[in-house]
Amino acid sequence: MRIRVDTPERLVITDRPIVLGVTLAAVLLVMLGFALAAAGSGAWLGAGILLFASAVIAGLTAVFIRRSDLILDRLSGEAHLHSSTLLGKSWLSWPLSEVTGATVQSSRGSEDAGMTYRPALLLSGGRTQELTPVYTSGQGASRTVTAIERWLTDRAPR
Repeated sequence: MRIRVDTPERLVITDRPIVLGVTLAAVLLVMLGFALAAAGSGAWLGAGILLFASAVIAGLTAVFIRRSDLILDRLSGEAHLHSSTLLGKSWLSWPLSEVTGATVQSSRGSEDAGMTYRPALLLSGGRTQELTPVYTSGQGASRTVTAIERWLTDRAPR
């Protein structure tokens, strides 16, 4: 996640999986090209298999490529989480007074895999709201949580 706006009045953090989206689109185009080449040479079974694989990749792209925007706005007193995929959009909103902090959630996929992380908002009443559905490696989740915590506690102009 990247910090797009960081002022005393507003914090905007976005997650746009551009590299993953471009990679999946490139793989899809290559597979479609191979499917057309197979069909052109009369290998209908191979073309059918490649078209099926292309449909699977297109479906994965539509479901899993998700753009997320977190907007914390002191002027309106609102917190918004906007998510969009190729299949649709969703908005979650809370009064800013319900946002009590942020935390890093962690997960270990298997014995051989390292830890992965994602940021989440802490809401009043002990609720949490993950900011991304995907856990990733690296320090991105920690940087996001640090920025949210600092913004929530720092009311002085920067």
